Amino acid sequence: MYLLRNLENHQFYLINCDEHPKKYATVFCKKLNKMVCSKCLQQNSTIEEQIKYNIQYKSNILSFISHFSESFEDFYQSNDEEQKQVEKNENIQQISLNIKLKENFYDKRQQQEAIIQVKPNQEHNMYKEFRRLVDKQFKNSKIIPSNLIPVIGKASLIYKATSDGFNSKDFHQKCDNQGNTISFILSEYDQVFGCYTTKPWKSPITIQKEIDKEAFIFSLTKNTIHKYFEFAVQHNKNKLMVFGTRNGISISSNCNYNSESCCSQGNIFNPEKGCFEDDQQSKEYLAGAKNFKVIEIEVYQVIK
Repeated sequence: MYLLRNLENHQFYLINCDEHPKKYATVFCKKLNKMVCSKCLQQNSTIEEQIKYNIQYKSNILSFISHFSESFEDFYQSNDEEQKQVEKNENIQQISLNIKLKENFYDKRQQQEAIIQVKPNQEHNMYKEFRRLVDKQFKNSKIIPSNLIPVIGKASLIYKATSDGFNSKDFHQKCDNQGNTISFILSEYDQVFGCYTTKPWKSPITIQKEIDKEAFIFSLTKNTIHKYFEFAVQHNKNKLMVFGTRNGISISSNCNYNSESCCSQGNIFNPEKGCFEDDQQSKEYLAGAKNFKVIEIEVYQVIK
């Protein structure tokens, strides 16, 4: 009714009389077919009969305006409530988004913190020793037979984890179907070890095992070699490389920030003298611990 009162105060629906322009017309004369004012009523009695009609007409107008006013107020209140609900939903969505962004930030931060935490000088020394031991196996881009590794041939680097990525897809994209390969691995415990196979790496849908009588694993840090005597190579698209079945070397995807990679002697490859299958020394012999993170991997294609 607030709107209606305002319309009345501002004479919204009043019309000037045609006969007396300074007067407002208050009734409609059907006979004259025009709106007339109070002065017209006094001067012309013929329009008295139209008063009832005019009153009803005016009443209808007021009724319409009243109904419009109430509908408008209802619409305004309903729209206001809907707007508040929309704003509330938007606030909830924004809060949820902020929480998700914070969770992603902390997840990334935890992953970054999970990546091998070594001091710069220590890391430099570890890489320096890794480089020295690996480069010692090559001369003029050829792998040379030594007292440790009985392999000779032209060697070319096909995969470097710190450059190409530590994910299993990165490894298989570079190393699958490349023929003979020799791999060198640096663990977080400053141990350099690796493996050699004449079987090309593959990414089958299901895990496949292969016999490779020329395969072997080795430790450059300890200067030891361990030859195969059963299924030597396992092809697994979800891992980088697997030597052996239950024991041997298994390098997991994203091995630079998880400790799912593992290795041990025995079962498939002959253990070092004094080491026995599943004993603690056998588990720690190659990488420094049974489970570990990886700092670097280099894989070379060997063409005899």
